[in-house]
Amino acid sequence: MIRFICLLLSFAAFRALAETRHYNLTVRYATASVDGEPKHIITVNDQMPGPLIWANEGDQLIISVTNELYTAGIAIHWHGQRQYGTPYMDGTTGITQCPINPHETFVYNFTASNPGTFWYHSHSDAQYPDGLLGPLIVYAKKDPWAGQYDEQIILVLQDWFRISGENMVTLMKQNNLEVIQATPYFGLQTAPSYLLASVLINGMGWHYAPQEPTVGNVPQTYNTSKENHLPKFKVQRGKRYLVRVINGASIANLQVYITNHTQKIVEIDSIPIKPVISQTGLKLEVGQRCSFIFTADQPVGNYFIQVPLPDVHGLVYQWLIGLGVLQYEGAPESFLMPNSTGYYQWPDLPVTPYPDVDLATQLVPLTPRPPPKATKSFTLVIDHVDQYFTLNGKSFMHPNNNYMVDRWLGKSIPEDIPHIDINYGDVVEIILINQAFGPVAAPHPFHLHGHDFWVIGYGYGEVNESQYNNVNPTYRDTQVVPITPPDQKGWLNIRFVADNPGVWHFHCHMEWHLSMGLAIIFNEALDRLPPPPAHMPMCGVTFQDLYGAPQPHHCSVNISQSSVTSWGDNSFFYQQFNVVIINTGVAKISTVNFELDVSAGAFPSQMWSISTTQSQADARGVIAFKAATPWGLEVGASWTAGYIMRSPATTTARSAPRLTLTI
Repeated sequence: MIRFICLLLSFAAFRALAETRHYNLTVRYATASVDGEPKHIITVNDQMPGPLIWANEGDQLIISVTNELYTAGIAIHWHGQRQYGTPYMDGTTGITQCPINPHETFVYNFTASNPGTFWYHSHSDAQYPDGLLGPLIVYAKKDPWAGQYDEQIILVLQDWFRISGENMVTLMKQNNLEVIQATPYFGLQTAPSYLLASVLINGMGWHYAPQEPTVGNVPQTYNTSKENHLPKFKVQRGKRYLVRVINGASIANLQVYITNHTQKIVEIDSIPIKPVISQTGLKLEVGQRCSFIFTADQPVGNYFIQVPLPDVHGLVYQWLIGLGVLQYEGAPESFLMPNSTGYYQWPDLPVTPYPDVDLATQLVPLTPRPPPKATKSFTLVIDHVDQYFTLNGKSFMHPNNNYMVDRWLGKSIPEDIPHIDINYGDVVEIILINQAFGPVAAPHPFHLHGHDFWVIGYGYGEVNESQYNNVNPTYRDTQVVPITPPDQKGWLNIRFVADNPGVWHFHCHMEWHLSMGLAIIFNEALDRLPPPPAHMPMCGVTFQDLYGAPQPHHCSVNISQSSVTSWGDNSFFYQQFNVVIINTGVAKISTVNFELDVSAGAFPSQMWSISTTQSQADARGVIAFKAATPWGLEVGASWTAGYIMRSPATTTARSAPRLTLTI
């Protein structure tokens, strides 16, 4: 798929004045073979990962997002952007906004206030593991590394499964698959679809096919076609490169380094740090980012960018590794040598060493940021009940409405949604204790929306204040809570200043764990919440409730599609669609048109609805009927529609059904 090599030699001319930058993103399904095997994926502008969004510090970003998924709502989170004064733009379903419904468009409008390496991704229904993600770069007014690099490279990393994120969550809730789904795909003649199949770099990767020869579960040969699935990054000998790395995985921590090249790590989670020299790279937890500078100072040739997968126990799967090719100008295009069988021999790949960077002591801000003394302290204990994770005994379930709008309206806070109330100016200390043992035991990378935080300390066993760093600790927005299976708990102490009124999600960034309830909400300075923008998607609340004036028409529509089913003696088949409409406007809906484009073979192209009598239709299958009542606030209408066919092999829906409403 797409690769990113950004040539950014000089931005001085563009950084003088803030600008308004417009982007249009369209989200739709596609089928692609990103690692050599086809899979149903989600794309942004027909790419995976999505296109680069960039701005200069202080620019205004206006990003129009159109949802062309068939039935699923979406929301886009701008990971790491603090959203000062624009908390409704944070993009968290049920918390800061209602989802963008299919065939609807929502415009995000916020200031790129903090510079660095970020990313955007879906914050709804485990969608980003299937491809709904992309890089977001904000260039600093004063680049601390200006003059130390010539060009830039962006690496978006993903762990890749054979099944969708939504199906993975369902499986985990049914079968407690935490350890199994981290098991490598290799060496199994029949590999279950829930196993991790590959690691992608910029949407490209390779996978091991069980029919290929192995020695000790390590692939010994490499099919020629798979060479095309490795991304190549062209470099010139003598030039210096700034590499921005984003771990956009769903569950895997990933290590990044370039064979035979020294890395100077200069940024973590958008924060410039005192440079750290590394030969083996840095391990990134899910959601974390880093940047490093290297010089192309080796003999002209091809060198691997290696992205191995250290598992939850600190081991390294040498046979499961993401690969890219750093290709010097003048190096051979092909880097594999064919053998007599028609396969290509693996090049010598050095054993991946473990990262040589001490996260606790070496990753400190370039400009010292001593943390203030905490004024409020909270302890959160991570555990699990059955297939759900808990914080202090409560599992998080996403609200069905807009939680922050309800807070602005002054509605009572529901006690069944885990939350912590904090005031403006509080210095908040959070101590997380990880004691979720058993088959779900894992380190948990926690991400805080709306803030960066100080990593005061972390360790194993009981909380140990002697390990605290109150001088110049790591400062970032995502940090792991450790654990040592089978029974040694871990802890993490973080601290932040409550200077950004809003409702902020705090959660484990392992996507399956978030879906299983490992999250909480910070209600921050609710007395200072700004009013919701007029163009927000709505669910369960009308425009009149918000602004005292009626909105003529606002509807939420959900269409779910069944599989093809035989009828009677298998002479006929049918497919049906369940349709739900909720009208939160004040105008009466008079007509509803349900349109479905089917291929030739419908017999006799009949459509039906429980709200009307069975009706003949042309090949497009158009029906229309009058609404029986004026649907009002939180009143839903639903019906079933479908079509009959003689053979499912010759009659299929050519596109998603379309619903139009007339008022």
